[in-house]
Amino acid sequence: MKKEELREKVLSYIREADDDTLRMVNEVIENYITNDIVAYSMNGEPLCKEKYIKSIQAADASINKGEFTTVEDLENEVGNW
Repeated sequence: MKKEELREKVLSYIREADDDTLRMVNEVIENYITNDIVAYSMNGEPLCKEKYIKSIQAADASINKGEFTTVEDLENEVGNW
């Protein structure tokens, strides 16, 4: 989709949006502009570049310590549900 088409599509959504939707859109845009959002957590929390890198480093450290679940362990756990 071209930039102008996308702009018009987004604007049409905004024109029809209720108050809650407008607040959410505004929050997303403000977070993006002010915090340079690069990703979202599994819970939907926006992550700026610095926070994203820290979360990856923490995950790597956990893996290096052996703190992870293998596919085999996960399959056994699921089998016990």
